[in-house]
Amino acid sequence: MTTQVFLRDLDLGLRSSDTRRVDFVARGLPLFGGVPICGDATMVSPLHADGSAWSRAADVDGVALGRTRDKHRGDYPELADGERARLLVLGSETFGRWDPEALRAIAVLARHKAEEAPALLRRSAALAWHRRWMGLLSVAAQTALAESILHPGSPQLTEHAGDAPPLGALLAETRAAEPPAVSRCR
Repeated sequence: MTTQVFLRDLDLGLRSSDTRRVDFVARGLPLFGGVPICGDATMVSPLHADGSAWSRAADVDGVALGRTRDKHRGDYPELADGERARLLVLGSETFGRWDPEALRAIAVLARHKAEEAPALLRRSAALAWHRRWMGLLSVAAQTALAESILHPGSPQLTEHAGDAPPLGALLAETRAAEPPAVSRCR
């Protein structure tokens, strides 16, 4: 696996001035017929900066992920259904939902890795690898989210500079808030 790879450095026939890159390129995996996988890890929010939900986000699971996947396919058209390399968007939403394509990729990779185990243990090994990798990815995603919030100078969080309300005010504000009109837990 190679990280931070310029697309121009792949054998895709692109100009040397192309500055697009992907987070990683992995070769020899049992995905997409064995062509190199160009991965882009991304975390998106189903909310606008003002806290309102994206259109349909309250009713349809994964709207933000679908929108982001479509954007990536438009940004990397040569990888969308490419024969020389394929795009894999490893996406998650800030509140923990993973992109179905990423989940399928992890499941395939776990089954592939489990083929090293004796036949009677392969199902258990696949589940163990899947659990381990999802745990690692989940911790990495939440760490990345926390780092992006706590990074000094972040335009998303002015409280880092000391503008946070006192705890009493914060708790009173939380109690007084109206319950959401629509629950995502159905």
